[in-house]
Amino acid sequence: MNERYAVDPDAPADWRELKLLLDRVGLQSGRFLASFPSDWSLFLQQRFATASDMDRKRVVELLRHGRFAVLCDAGYKRHLAWAQNAVAAKTSSPNAFREAVASPGNSLGLKTLQDVFYEDGKDWPSGVGEHVAMAAADYARCASPLFELSAEITLVDRFFKLRSESGQKDYRRTNVLRAFFKLAAMNRSFQCIRLVLELPKDCIQSRYESDLEKDIEDLLSAHPSADFAVEFDVRKNVGHGRYLFSIHGGLHFDHGFDEKQGETNHVHWLSNAELKPLIDRYGTKS
Repeated sequence: MNERYAVDPDAPADWRELKLLLDRVGLQSGRFLASFPSDWSLFLQQRFATASDMDRKRVVELLRHGRFAVLCDAGYKRHLAWAQNAVAAKTSSPNAFREAVASPGNSLGLKTLQDVFYEDGKDWPSGVGEHVAMAAADYARCASPLFELSAEITLVDRFFKLRSESGQKDYRRTNVLRAFFKLAAMNRSFQCIRLVLELPKDCIQSRYESDLEKDIEDLLSAHPSADFAVEFDVRKNVGHGRYLFSIHGGLHFDHGFDEKQGETNHVHWLSNAELKPLIDRYGTKS
């Protein structure tokens, strides 16, 4: 889940192969391209500079609509060929990406797109879902691409609360929200996280919202320079499902956003068909 793959910008033979590649990655698939080098999309457009006007427009459209490439912290030396850079990066930073896919005929024995598309056993494994430890760090790992590729994210969970019925802090859920705030603060283009929560029984809404606002402010104090907002929508009924989503993609957390040592949570990326009803019901802007 959330595996990154480095692909040589020269690897797609034409726009059709580029589409086949991009159809395999993104928020709905749980697989992502590593931005290797950081201006990978620019390299790709240069690759198609001599194509026909129509094909260049197709490439631009494919890149414009996608949410498929995530940051890669591996170094890139411009005077070396892409395949050489990929091998060096994988050697020095094994976790930078899962696999490197180079152009046909590369001398380093790297897999090609033709291998991925057409050879049995060489396609990339599914990244849609995983059973993860019920811990804030693991939830943040699952959600990291969503925060990187979205401006606004909505969290929906009828059981999510930052205080117990007695008024004590619920540290297990607070830890999860703290981890999400840290992700939001790392993305300069991130604007807002919305919490859609259910009002607990026998609880006065105005007091509940006042306590919630104070607890959120306490968590935000750890990120004084962060430029994102936190909004909440407290409803009488939000439904059973627990989700984290934007208009571009989302995750279903089977057991919500609680920590529980020794237990696992089934987390999976939503298909477009699963995502749309959530946007319609709970709303999101960007």
